[in-house]
Amino acid sequence: MITIRYKPLKNGKYSIYLDIYVQDATGKMKREYEFLKIYVSEDYSVKKRLKDADKESVLYAEGIKAKKELEFLNGNYGLIEKKADSQADYLTFLTREVKRKTTNVDYNLALLKHTKVFLKDKQPTFAEITRDWCEDFKSYLLKNVSQNTARSYLQALKLFLNIAIDKGFLLINPMQKVTLPKLQDVERTTLDIDELKLLIQTPTKFGYHIREAFLFSCFTGLRISDIRLLKWSDIRDNRIYLRPAKTSEKIAILPLTENAKEILNSLEKEHNNDLVFYKLTINKSTLRKHLTRWGTKAGIKQNLHFHAGRHTFATIGISNGIDLYTMKEMLVHSKIDMTMVYAKIVDKKKVEEVAKFPKLSLK
Repeated sequence: MITIRYKPLKNGKYSIYLDIYVQDATGKMKREYEFLKIYVSEDYSVKKRLKDADKESVLYAEGIKAKKELEFLNGNYGLIEKKADSQADYLTFLTREVKRKTTNVDYNLALLKHTKVFLKDKQPTFAEITRDWCEDFKSYLLKNVSQNTARSYLQALKLFLNIAIDKGFLLINPMQKVTLPKLQDVERTTLDIDELKLLIQTPTKFGYHIREAFLFSCFTGLRISDIRLLKWSDIRDNRIYLRPAKTSEKIAILPLTENAKEILNSLEKEHNNDLVFYKLTINKSTLRKHLTRWGTKAGIKQNLHFHAGRHTFATIGISNGIDLYTMKEMLVHSKIDMTMVYAKIVDKKKVEEVAKFPKLSLK
């Protein structure tokens, strides 16, 4: 049985999803929800009169529902004795899918590396990838990496297990009931305007577009994953038209700062290569070593890493009057809470600066 439902969103709109009862391999009925990424202005489960602006979206959702019902009748979806290929080799699958992924490459490779260490010489089938296995892997990660990094790896694992469901290796995602570690508020490496000037004035010889790419991040807030994939065709009318690699949900339109334009104008285009930073092919570890040396040479006390460019863009921008909601859009954050972290950094800096004010005797 499939029912179209409407989930209210904070922005006042409704997200259409399918409420599906599915029979698993044991014959038990299970409920699944499939969000269609279709949005309308009303809850049409209670309001019957369709607005003209929503007609196309609702009809499209009904078409998807009809297609699913047909799949059920044909036994292709899982309502009738759907079975998973649970004897397939999990590590072979993960290795193959990690190689195929073009986004979040560093995190995916790290997930694969830790999975191999965790498994030792074992070659588990999908039948062994249970909730308990996921909980054990979570415990292993928390002992070996930071809480926030463990959270990121587990989120990546969940995505790969969803792919396994699509390919018929699993019926349900064993990560579904695993609680992710809470995101910890950590000290973010960020440069103030004077430190950024020092960095710019410090010459470098390492090539690979490292210097240009990092400074471009400082002046745009782009992540390394987006900078690696940035194409000249994404840049029009002094704006970047970007579908972030981390979310891939919507295209963000980001106006270029004057310094960002200057960096782009300094770059040579490679024939038959649309990538802007086409030389930025080194791995994350080597990239960090180069940035750390650059920072040390410039006299910066903090250990420099690429994401510090994004932090720097946010804190300098907020310090110079860019409001939080505009910054949220420029960083392509899904929630304002994520952007408010940078406002706290700016406030902390103000407190530190005020503390330098000399205390005078008032008597």
